[in-house]
Amino acid sequence: MYRIVNLKAENYLRLKAIDITPDPDKSVIYLTGKNGAGKSSVLKAIWAAFENKALSKDVISPIREGEESGSVTIDLGDLKVTRTWTQSDSYLKVEGANGKISSPQKLLDTLKSSLTFDPMVFIRETPKEQRETLIKLLGVDTDSLDVKRQALFNERTIENRREKELKSQIDGFRIPEGTPDEPVKWEGLIQEIREAEQRNSRLNVVKISIQEIETAIEALKTQIFDKTETLNRFKTELGTLPGHIDTAELESQLSGAETTNAAVEQKRQQTRLKGTLAETQAKTTELTHEIEQIDKDKKALLKSVEFPVEGLSFNSDGVLWQGIPLSQASSSEQIRVSLAMGMAMQPDLRIMMIQDGSLLDNGSRAVVEQMARDHDMQVWCEVVDESGESAIIIEDGEVKQQQV
Repeated sequence: MYRIVNLKAENYLRLKAIDITPDPDKSVIYLTGKNGAGKSSVLKAIWAAFENKALSKDVISPIREGEESGSVTIDLGDLKVTRTWTQSDSYLKVEGANGKISSPQKLLDTLKSSLTFDPMVFIRETPKEQRETLIKLLGVDTDSLDVKRQALFNERTIENRREKELKSQIDGFRIPEGTPDEPVKWEGLIQEIREAEQRNSRLNVVKISIQEIETAIEALKTQIFDKTETLNRFKTELGTLPGHIDTAELESQLSGAETTNAAVEQKRQQTRLKGTLAETQAKTTELTHEIEQIDKDKKALLKSVEFPVEGLSFNSDGVLWQGIPLSQASSSEQIRVSLAMGMAMQPDLRIMMIQDGSLLDNGSRAVVEQMARDHDMQVWCEVVDESGESAIIIEDGEVKQQQV
């Protein structure tokens, strides 16, 4: 396990030249001084020495203004890390007991896992931000599952809305009882009525003719022979004609055909909508099953994760401690949990950094110091003013006083 034995920095950010050798018996190293004196630069120098080249470039102009180069050297006992910056590039050298290490950054990456984790920053984060920080520290990627779940959830919401609309449309139909499935073919009814009227007209003509002839026979006995022949002819024709056809029913069907056909069309629309509703309900059920499966997969994934602190977990809203939101825990519990997270994440590199240490009251500082001792951690804590014995006073980028 590694702790900082000596820290040197020259022309890095606000630092001119510092040389700090922490007391090995002290678990918390307090960096004090006025604002802008260079306290934060000390913590950033430690961070920059371990980070790779790409992350180091996140610091704009790491070299102190007016200088051509800067450097940070950290002595870890068995390892010495030196990172140097020029105006155009940066260089890393790591030396071990047997000399220079051939793959220095790879070695450093195996040591540090959460060097930039600041428990005080973590406490001030929103529940959502705390959740993202914890997931990042755990190395668990649920983003793809969350994206897929959200897409399915949005699709199901659309289908649910469509389902309600379809049900509303279906319920809006007012179809009379006994409406047939097929519309009335009114063209055929009209044709039948016309044919019936023609036959009835002919039937009436024949009957009238018979009556006239019979009357004529009685009145014109002298023409009975001719009239008798005519009579027989009409009687013969009468025998070939059908009986009287009642068109009232056909006319009734014709007058109601439009209403019936409208009801039939509504019935057909309702049937189609019911089919669409069934498909929508099936799709909604399928999406629900997929969402439930994703939830199961996510729960299984999170169940397999080894959390750094017993009792720590998270849900979609944030980080939980003993089953309740971490934000609802007491300040001392939040500090203990946050410290324990950072300490558990760094099994080999026993270094932790705290900015804004001035926000810690005496009780909270005591918690930090006790936990640092119990977990063999070296905590570098930045405070604005510190009157205690373990204080490194930074002034104008240099160590003014080192009481360690």
